[in-house]
Amino acid sequence: MAARTPDAPRRLRVRLDAQGRALIPKPFRDELGLDAPGEAIAWLEDGRLVIEARASLLARLRARYQDADASQAEALLADRREEATHDGAGAEETSREDGPG
Repeated sequence: MAARTPDAPRRLRVRLDAQGRALIPKPFRDELGLDAPGEAIAWLEDGRLVIEARASLLARLRARYQDADASQAEALLADRREEATHDGAGAEETSREDGPG
């Protein structure tokens, strides 16, 4: 049997039980920092099942969006307030036109 090169992906057989449950092999759980019982996030990507530790996924998302500061949210809120002001002014004008004259 040929030795695995350091950059080659490790592959281990995963069996499904009668209920369709799969056991993540211990070496993978250890490497991912998955404790049992615990949580992981799974998704399909290019015909593959991807499983990532929930804590790892949250850390990646926080790092990705850390630069999305509050100024973006504040700008969106300001736009919505301006729209609401215009909508409110239009409703006021309509009520004056419809009121007793």
